[in-house]
Amino acid sequence: MKGKYQNREWLRDNGWELKKSTMLMVIGVALLFGGAADLTAQTDEPPSEVLQGLDLPGDLPAMWQTENIRLERGAIRYAHAPVQMIQRMQRRWNEDKVMEAALHNHNGWENIRNTAIGEVRYIQPRSGSMRQVVVKEEESETEGLRRWVFYQYEDLSELGMDDFFIPRVAVEKAMDGTSATFIRLDPDGQTGLGHFGKSGWSMENGRMVYWIYTVPDTDYSSAIFSFEEEGDTVISRTYTTGRQLTGELRYSKSNGAGSFMAPGQNNDLPICWDSSMNNSEC
Repeated sequence: MKGKYQNREWLRDNGWELKKSTMLMVIGVALLFGGAADLTAQTDEPPSEVLQGLDLPGDLPAMWQTENIRLERGAIRYAHAPVQMIQRMQRRWNEDKVMEAALHNHNGWENIRNTAIGEVRYIQPRSGSMRQVVVKEEESETEGLRRWVFYQYEDLSELGMDDFFIPRVAVEKAMDGTSATFIRLDPDGQTGLGHFGKSGWSMENGRMVYWIYTVPDTDYSSAIFSFEEEGDTVISRTYTTGRQLTGELRYSKSNGAGSFMAPGQNNDLPICWDSSMNNSEC
């Protein structure tokens, strides 16, 4: 492998460098990209699609739009910020779903090659930004997880140069089926987190919890988001990268009434709104 993975300008030109998120969300278990992980033998089993078939619902934004609310200058609606938060979570989740689907819409899974990084599966995605990709199962840094890495690949042998591999995406899935994560890797270490973003899920107390991770603006900004349903109630929480809770949103899927609480704010008491998205007593 030649030097570093590639210069930053090349990454930008190919559309895979993500801008820092300006808001508070992202979800999951904090697994850093293990560049020095030991490699295991390639198996015949393709990487799992961990996001397909899963949708992050947008009940609250839909009900806000139904009310046709237009905020006047200086007006405060407690539901406004939570609505925007759910919309952004939805957008990130769907972006990762599309990227994952593109990597599984390909030719050539049976094409096995021996390369500088060992035995790989060589595929050609039919959509998305990457066209030449190799897939390799690697050893996860976390016990009990299987890990697949998608590398962008260039065969430069005809130019007398080494083959070119850049790790772009990883998938981690628990062997017992209790969690799975789709990870946009950060091979150059620009974020200090090992990723540009992650989306996934885990089973918590018998319920599926969706997780989204983003790149925080500061160590104290919200960068991890969770989403779960408990009967008619949706519960979404935000955390710092250190997993410190920064907020808890609850709302009814049937009528949109809800509340938001942030530790250390409003004497740790929630603020509430009714089904018409008007501020109300809790």
